[in-house]
Amino acid sequence: MVKAFIEASGDNVETSPSLYVFFDRDRYLFECGEGTQRYVTQRNSFSLAKLNAIFLSSLSWDSVGGVMGSLLTMSDIGTNEVVIYAPVGFSAILQAAKPFLKRSLIVHVKEVVSSHQFQDESLRVQILPISNKPNTEQQQQQQPSVNHITIGGNSQSSSSSNNNNNKTPQSDDENESSSSSFDPINAECTTRQGSPQSTILSTTTTSNLQEDREDQTRETKRKKTEESPEQSLRFTVDQDTSSSPEQHKSLDSPRKSIDSDVVHCYIVRSNEFAGTFLPDKAKELGIRPGPLFKRLVAGESLTNQDGILVHPHQVMEPASPSSNIGIIRCPTIEYIQGVIGCKEFSEYFRKDDPTNAKKILTVFHIAPKVVLNHPDYLTFIERFGDETKHIIMNQESCQYFPSFQRSEQFVTQLSLLTSSLFPSGVKPRQVSPILTPQNEARISPSLAKNMLPINKITRVTLGPPKQAGEIEFLSLSDCINDGLITTPDNTNQQNNQQQQNISEQSNNQTEDSEMNYKVAKQVVEKCVLSNSKFSSQMEEIKSMEAKLESMEKLDSEMYPRILFTGTGSAIPSLLRNVTGHHVLMETGAGMLLDAGEGTFGQMSRFYGPDKIDYVLAGLRVIWISHLHADHHLGTPGILQKRLELEKRDNIKLPPVIVIAPQSIITWLNKTDKVRPLGHIGISIDRMANEIKTLKPALIDLGIVEIINVPVIHCYKAFGIVVTLKNGFKFTYSGDTRPCPLLASEGKSSDVLLHEATMSDDLWEEAIKKRHSTVGEALKVGKDMGAKFTILTHFSQRYPKMPQLEQNQRARFGLAFDLLQVAPFQYPLLESLIQPANTLAEFERLKDIQERNDTVSTSVIPKKVGAKQKQQQQQQQKQQKRKQIDNDDKENEKEKEKEN
Repeated sequence: MVKAFIEASGDNVETSPSLYVFFDRDRYLFECGEGTQRYVTQRNSFSLAKLNAIFLSSLSWDSVGGVMGSLLTMSDIGTNEVVIYAPVGFSAILQAAKPFLKRSLIVHVKEVVSSHQFQDESLRVQILPISNKPNTEQQQQQQPSVNHITIGGNSQSSSSSNNNNNKTPQSDDENESSSSSFDPINAECTTRQGSPQSTILSTTTTSNLQEDREDQTRETKRKKTEESPEQSLRFTVDQDTSSSPEQHKSLDSPRKSIDSDVVHCYIVRSNEFAGTFLPDKAKELGIRPGPLFKRLVAGESLTNQDGILVHPHQVMEPASPSSNIGIIRCPTIEYIQGVIGCKEFSEYFRKDDPTNAKKILTVFHIAPKVVLNHPDYLTFIERFGDETKHIIMNQESCQYFPSFQRSEQFVTQLSLLTSSLFPSGVKPRQVSPILTPQNEARISPSLAKNMLPINKITRVTLGPPKQAGEIEFLSLSDCINDGLITTPDNTNQQNNQQQQNISEQSNNQTEDSEMNYKVAKQVVEKCVLSNSKFSSQMEEIKSMEAKLESMEKLDSEMYPRILFTGTGSAIPSLLRNVTGHHVLMETGAGMLLDAGEGTFGQMSRFYGPDKIDYVLAGLRVIWISHLHADHHLGTPGILQKRLELEKRDNIKLPPVIVIAPQSIITWLNKTDKVRPLGHIGISIDRMANEIKTLKPALIDLGIVEIINVPVIHCYKAFGIVVTLKNGFKFTYSGDTRPCPLLASEGKSSDVLLHEATMSDDLWEEAIKKRHSTVGEALKVGKDMGAKFTILTHFSQRYPKMPQLEQNQRARFGLAFDLLQVAPFQYPLLESLIQPANTLAEFERLKDIQERNDTVSTSVIPKKVGAKQKQQQQQQQKQQKRKQIDNDDKENEKEKEKEN
């Protein structure tokens, strides 16, 4: 019997809502916000490589911000093509991103304008565009039905398939193949009429467009740069604050007429579940066991030895009806009329007609509290009937669930070593009931009971049919088995238990954070007890921390404070996000040096719900070092979050100035035309011409000089040297080989942030990939005369600690995610190296021992039922919690004895 389910995760600090649909052979993803590719690394049941299609409900970065990074990852793991359904405008964002999507991956983008149905072997999805504007339907009908657009040198068809794992889907209203082709440089789309029932703009994008010619040109320029770097671009800022800057205005051309506010809702229907095969019946009808059985199950009619035709329905139980799920995105009350007026939803109303055979098991609502409490919306969802569950996905009523538990535990371990450099844990957010008391009293008790806040990872079973509609609340550790479904025998008992526990689960905001803290604390305390050297290292660093905190400090010793939002290279991992640095000045203003995907989530984790708005409001400049995606994909999300802050609080903030290579500015400007970002984009090459625009921001930051230094990595790659009004000077390398020009321009820097991607033994690979080793980075700091060097951008082959040579004599520290360091704390960061290394080695050996113990004691179990398996899992969880509590008690006793 087929196993199928949908897993939903909520609107958390690090990740936005997403839904993952699993069938035995097929996978689907609804929403792909920032952090998706990192989130996937923790969930074995979640495979990007097996995705049949991605569905994006809006052009908000909460929906699309993880697509580019996920496409790069999918290409790297061997995926040849992917299908994406999205609102109109998404293809423009994707096409603008082609300069940094250098992969041989075919992307079929289907921009849906009116109601359209996707269908394949497992699933049917009705895509329902919803507008917040009146009379949209009439406007849609005037548009062409289907536009087929092919972009790429070899003009791939949107129906082509080069990957067994990624099948281009069928479409109920799209039966012809693409036939358009055109000059890929001066692209002019051809249009063809299709079915009048729907409108789709279908784009097939090959991301290696013109690569050979462009790469050859860039390689020539790169070699020239390596041999003789370009001149540094120096900008000095007059600190005369009396001069009033011109009114900030966008440098972009007028916005195109794309309704970027349209959202998509969905009705997701599994195909009918085939009945169970009856082998005894097949034998009675003269079919011999073996391959013939498989052919019958596959739907083939066979002739037995007597010449009688045997059909599949004769040896199969009747098929079970499909399982139906609704997904509704309703961002504001302006969308409510569009949602409730959607006739496709009305087909599933059972409140007034209980005999209606069409039933939706569960509706997922991505909607704020103001929408959920609107009388019209409540009337609408009540009409689905008493059996439909409603899962709510918002920040106001849903508990926080840490999306990156391993990272949370690791950062907590570091905070236990030195609490002044790391946060102690994600700050919990305040949640409130979904419904106001007045509305809860007004609606039916069954609806009030059926409106459930999303909890952790919420799984709804689609099949087997007998378990369809069952809801489970899982932690990340529960999602380790690909497709494993554990369901109790008594469905009614399960549903009753869910209702009894839901309030307790939703109100327990800090359960997971407390568990992460306990696990981290236990590791540190065990290391202390087993390693006297670590114990003395802990005492030393605690003593230094107390001494530094008690000293009087100058402003130049307090600021700038540098927060490392990501310290890994290329792709995010369990413990290290991709590159980003938030530099907080004494004025309260801030700038970002690179902003890889997930930067906003990392900032939110560190600053918490009380401070993140203040930090966003104070952001004045984002500086991007080069074109590679791991250094800038978080930029649009930060800009959109800042615009949302302005709208929510009814304030006007000066626009963020983005300084970057021109190709990134072009991408952001094109994205801004589709979905507003509110930025001012300035190419690094044009900074001299834009000093009047830059001046107010640089004054707010206390910057008196910026030097953009060409470095040795890729075409138009830069490092930066910044001098502040208080005399502090810092240098950031970006990605580079050791660069003499950077060492010269950054002479006598107070701190150097330098990439150290490889260990010293991998120097040949570092040369090949144009990165630096640890030793090379420290030598640059020495040649520069930097007072302190912080190494970052480590290869993900070093999950916790990079490999260090024993004889390193330089003054340096290592960067970790969510480390924030002020100048007076540099000695503390240097002292952290040894205890952090000892702790990492202790954990490594402990993990090896645990794996060996597991292998030596494991016995192949007999087949157990679902109920038994669930009981075993619950027992294992209880034992783990009990063990942690016992260890805590033992550690407390040991401390009491010592005292």
